[in-house]
Amino acid sequence: MGGPCYVEGHGTPDVTDNFHLQRFVLNGVEFFCVEQAFQAMKFKDPSHQETVSKLRPEEGPKRAAFGRQCFRAGNARLPSFRTEWDGIKAEVMYRASRAKFMQNSDSASKLADTGEAAITRPDDPDGFWALWNCYIMKRIRIELKPPAKRSETETKLLEMIESKFDLQASIFQGEDTINSSEFNVCCPRLPYAHEGGTSGGVAPTSEKTQLKEGKPSVAKQKAETSCCNCSIL
Repeated sequence: MGGPCYVEGHGTPDVTDNFHLQRFVLNGVEFFCVEQAFQAMKFKDPSHQETVSKLRPEEGPKRAAFGRQCFRAGNARLPSFRTEWDGIKAEVMYRASRAKFMQNSDSASKLADTGEAAITRPDDPDGFWALWNCYIMKRIRIELKPPAKRSETETKLLEMIESKFDLQASIFQGEDTINSSEFNVCCPRLPYAHEGGTSGGVAPTSEKTQLKEGKPSVAKQKAETSCCNCSIL
């Protein structure tokens, strides 16, 4: 479910919330919050993915409920639901979040500005995401920097977090899917600018779609606890 992380000394930045409304693109498909992409990827059939990806935020009071709308749409157990979902869900949330930050420099700056501050979710009732949403934010915050600009602490933390992702996929049989061409087409791991990608640019626009927040606004140019709990979440 949604809700921002708590970042020590920085409060609860909205950009750390997977319900945060901000447009980005994966495999040519427009999404308007990370939760929308996450829920769409529960399904292997593109037509089933579209039942979620076709949703759009409404203006007015219902706008704030868009993330929850996507959550409900993704909980329909359509025939192509991925039975290995527990083994790939952390990777999907990571790749969708990574795309959002890469394609929206305003959000990337807000996250980067928190430095190496601790990121937690002390009030999250979901034990899995209380851990993994923090891993994802920490991982992306480090990865936004070229390797040469990372501190020794960040480098070690990144290695630890990456190992947790590998372990999660291995325990819950997600490795084959994560390595498959099907998954890497619909949910690609886009490269950062320092890896030869296009970080910092505006999310590619299809049919001139814009995400409005009160007034028209196009997106601007551009783990501390053990994973042992994963097997019981």
